[in-house]
Amino acid sequence: MIKVSVLRNKTKEELILMLNNLLRERFKNNINKASGDFTKNHLFLLLNKNIAKIYTIINEKRERIL
Repeated sequence: MIKVSVLRNKTKEELILMLNNLLRERFKNNINKASGDFTKNHLFLLLNKNIAKIYTIINEKRERIL
């Protein structure tokens, strides 16, 4: 689980890179789940929470600029 304080110290480019990596990981997990190879269902919840945190921080940074 990623802490929000760590995310706030990162630049927007770093956040977008982290977001892309998490989205790729979620996609791979979805593929594995569909094929029946995936048994760690709790990782979906963690990935979705981390993705939401990153989106929130990106939007906060955007609001500060405006």
